[in-house]
Amino acid sequence: MRFSNLEAEIARTGLSVEEVGKELGFTKCTIYNRLGCRSNWTLNDMLKVQKFINDRTQSKLTLDYLFAQGD
Repeated sequence: MRFSNLEAEIARTGLSVEEVGKELGFTKCTIYNRLGCRSNWTLNDMLKVQKFINDRTQSKLTLDYLFAQGD
């Protein structure tokens, strides 16, 4: 399972996954492991991602939407 909504919203920021991770203080390995469900997101990190995406895209996306797991 993956975080398809989160990946789509990252794409909408106009930045690569690596660039978003760097902006948020995550290593390339960490961001890919979390997106691929190989390691867990902390609530603090989820909130940081949510704020970054909402600020960058002028949205009001919820954690439930961003971190819904799909195929």
